Amino acid sequence: MRVCGIDLGGPGGICVLTPNGELGSVLHWQRLAKGLDLKGLRAIVARTLEQFEVGVVATERPFTGRWDPRPSIGMGQREKAAIVKEVCQERRVLFVQYPPASIKVAVTQNGRATKEQVGRAVRRALRIPTDDGHVLDAGAIAMVALSREGRR
Repeated sequence: MRVCGIDLGGPGGICVLTPNGELGSVLHWQRLAKGLDLKGLRAIVARTLEQFEVGVVATERPFTGRWDPRPSIGMGQREKAAIVKEVCQERRVLFVQYPPASIKVAVTQNGRATKEQVGRAVRRALRIPTDDGHVLDAGAIAMVALSREGRR
């Protein structure tokens, strides 16, 4: 079963994996355009699901932890997650979310790993030819989804 990891941060990224050995193989990756609106996100997700016959879509659960003086942080991610979930429901594709720390633990064995540490682990594991942090985050999310959901 093919899985799609989506990093919902600004601008974000997408990574599609197919089962191949323990970690999977990268079928597709892309950085999302800066300033992408919700309609554009909907179109990209729908096209990706159809083109690559994705069975599971995973995102990072938007942060809802301790108080942040910038209340807008995370709101865009929640809106984006709602759009992705809606597209998945329309196409009968499983939609899952994982807490950031569980993604970090799964990829690096350290729940407090830095973005750089996660990126290095994903680049090494998937041999993905990019240094883009959003694409690498999407790859980490896809790796977790393939491990947890993709074998069903």
